[in-house]
Amino acid sequence: MGVTYTTATGATYVPLATTTIGTAVASYTCTSISAAYTDLVLTISARCAAAAVGDSALLQVGDGTIDTGSNYSRTRLLGLGSGTPSSANRPNVSNIDLDGLAGNNAAATEQGFIVINFQNYSNTSINKTILATAFAPEAYVETTVGLYRSTNAINQIKISTGSGSNLMVGSILSLYGILGA
Repeated sequence: MGVTYTTATGATYVPLATTTIGTAVASYTCTSISAAYTDLVLTISARCAAAAVGDSALLQVGDGTIDTGSNYSRTRLLGLGSGTPSSANRPNVSNIDLDGLAGNNAAATEQGFIVINFQNYSNTSINKTILATAFAPEAYVETTVGLYRSTNAINQIKISTGSGSNLMVGSILSLYGILGA
């Protein structure tokens, strides 16, 4: 018996929100995310004020409020330009850290770029899988698998920086809903 594939009609990536940071901020939170989609994709093109070439973006999610408990885990593969590739696992933490922000010591024209996929974000019978790819010029490239250990739907997403520095003016965050086929 063969597999039957279907094609979605119309756009599958539906723009939900785009924010260009106009004043440096400590974090960005997207709220009131509709449960009408199968998955979500958040793209981040950003710089932060960290006194380094690169910094991490800290991801937290929630259902009504941002979950700050130790309900997150992540495993990552990291490539460091001229350094040795590495992997790391962080279980039972209060966020998923994603390397990928360009820091203040990066060339002034460079921004880091992160693409985060939230699988089955509104399904209330499973924990949520989060897949991310991040790139910070002059610093690293990273692939991360994250887990949010909650069956709550995700209707809020918060991004802050690992150094506690601000997201800089001109940083762009765009959220898309993905319709099922």
